[in-house]
Amino acid sequence: MGRYIIIVGYMGSGKTTVSRCLERKYGFRRLREENRKLLKEIGEVIYLRITPEEVIARLGNDRSRPMLNAPDRERQIREMMEYREPMYRDAADREIDAGHRKPEEIAEEILKTV
Repeated sequence: MGRYIIIVGYMGSGKTTVSRCLERKYGFRRLREENRKLLKEIGEVIYLRITPEEVIARLGNDRSRPMLNAPDRERQIREMMEYREPMYRDAADREIDAGHRKPEEIAEEILKTV
């Protein structure tokens, strides 16, 4: 595979877990980049789509994420996701529904189509 796979999505969508699964099972290495144009130039960008309800369920009472230390966590998540989703969609070559799925399933789907 000559191009990178870049996984984007909101916190709690499974980016790190799926990346670790790809690393462990297939020898992939994680790469962190922030420039959307550069990401599209160096590889395929995959957006792990998740709903605000799934983020809340996955993160539970996790207070280690500074952006979620707002008095109204649910509102903060919804506002941040609404703000970021157009950027994720713009950056992505394709989207994968990451809700209610095991990381291994998502990793397999990624590998089948790259």
